[in-house]
Amino acid sequence: MSLVYAGFSLFHLRRAAVEPAVRQAALDLLCSPHWGGELRYFASVATAGHRSWRRPGMVSAKTLRQTADEALQADSVASFTMATAGQNGPGYRSVTFTRDAQRSPFSISYGERPAADHDADAWVAAVVAFFDRIDGQTGVVAVMASDDEIASECGEGGVSRNDRLVHPFPDQHARTRGANRRQIGTRYMRFPRWGTLVSHDHVGELGGVEAIARAVEPAVVRPLAGGVYFQLTATVASAMSDEAAARQAAFTTFAAPLLPPPVTPPGGSV
Repeated sequence: MSLVYAGFSLFHLRRAAVEPAVRQAALDLLCSPHWGGELRYFASVATAGHRSWRRPGMVSAKTLRQTADEALQADSVASFTMATAGQNGPGYRSVTFTRDAQRSPFSISYGERPAADHDADAWVAAVVAFFDRIDGQTGVVAVMASDDEIASECGEGGVSRNDRLVHPFPDQHARTRGANRRQIGTRYMRFPRWGTLVSHDHVGELGGVEAIARAVEPAVVRPLAGGVYFQLTATVASAMSDEAAARQAAFTTFAAPLLPPPVTPPGGSV
């Protein structure tokens, strides 16, 4: 049986490559004790025209923070992942930071870990603190049935099995890709999940915090530097409950004017 997984994805304007405060926040998240395991396996994607900055492999606990700090500033590193192992499997944990501008105007940071242990809520608190410290504009904290679903939701691509996307809402996933992706955080917001960061501009367009709270009845409403964080239930343990599902559906309906539109495939029909 697959483990239930939690993950986060954040679009942010501030870049670790040029801001020490952003690097500090990223390093604090990476080294948080609430991952439930040390993220010491390094792997990176090289910036176009550059050689790989470092070979993939384990980093010593003593040099972990310094190595990650240098990677965040290296021109040759487009993105890098720190994980508990080189490949995902039961208990896999990882965090990825990007520094390139292909998602202009935003950079993206994301990560995942098993949801079902006593430290999961503390991990969520550390993630939301990261959102706040780097003025994140739009993001989610999701809890889903498997690491493949979380990877599809929070990463930059998608995981397929037998030619089918592994994701509980494949239509929503499709609507956040392609041309729509470049306008998420500006014209569009993310589809609501268990935890959803809505930018201040989008909160205003939806009628304000109180209007959203009346429609959704979230358990947590927390103003952050870059937006307002809405969490559907109080703990990760209830993130996949019927109550959470009903609130997510209500949030999706309420936010419909700001969600990415359906994707028109080749040939012109939806």
